[in-house]
Amino acid sequence: GAIGHSDLAARATAASLNLRAGRRAKASAAYTAACGYLAEGRALLGQDGWTSHYELAFALALEHAECTFLSGQFDEARRMIATLLDRAATNVDMAAVYRLKIELHVVKSENPEAIASGLAGLRLFGIDVSAHPSRDEVQREYENIWRNLSGRPIESFADLPAVTDPQTRAVMRILAELIAPAYFTDFNLMALHICQMINLSLVHGAANASNQGYAWLGWLMGPAFGRYDDGYHIGKFVCELMSKRNVLLDMARVNHTMGLTSSWTQPLTTSIEWFRGAY
Repeated sequence: GAIGHSDLAARATAASLNLRAGRRAKASAAYTAACGYLAEGRALLGQDGWTSHYELAFALALEHAECTFLSGQFDEARRMIATLLDRAATNVDMAAVYRLKIELHVVKSENPEAIASGLAGLRLFGIDVSAHPSRDEVQREYENIWRNLSGRPIESFADLPAVTDPQTRAVMRILAELIAPAYFTDFNLMALHICQMINLSLVHGAANASNQGYAWLGWLMGPAFGRYDDGYHIGKFVCELMSKRNVLLDMARVNHTMGLTSSWTQPLTTSIEWFRGAY
């Protein structure tokens, strides 16, 4: 009756405070503490929460799975991810679970499984990619970059509006996570994902993860298209852009990519400095 309903509302309020505390603990790398808050929030909400407060229930469960993964409890995280895939009610939520699944596979060096999870996530949004695309597919996607730029310099990335569409953001996050396992499984796939990230940004606007895409484009320009100096130039430009945005995950990855890119054309001491920054 009415009492049950108001009781659930009170528990939902308490659960959302636990979610906030869990996120704060996670941001300062206190993963065990975060797991405590998130588990408590989930217990408060109970099974009914999935029906009455789906968004809160999903957020708590996803953060809990992520903090469990970050604290090194991989088997437990794997179990939570499997449950979440059953629970996710929207494509965007499903994509967030696939993204975490990719990370778990990568940490365990299960690169083909990581690719399979990511490609399944992309299919939710009508993007169908083979795990082993042809060089022609890469070439087409690469040429689309210059078509979408339509004469503007590559520096015009800096002026792109922020992406507003949550579906595009979800696709970008999956593409960003797929670069690492693609690096170990198929060069063409990695190149295709990088170019897709750039084209998505040019058409729909920039997401945080776009910076990772631009940085990897700098890396790719040399080995794939023989444009080593242009690649270094793009990388440096992205690093300047990054320092203004200050998103830690992207900064670490961009610096790491720049360490790889600079090794083509610069002294190794330069690369080591970029890797130090990433670390």
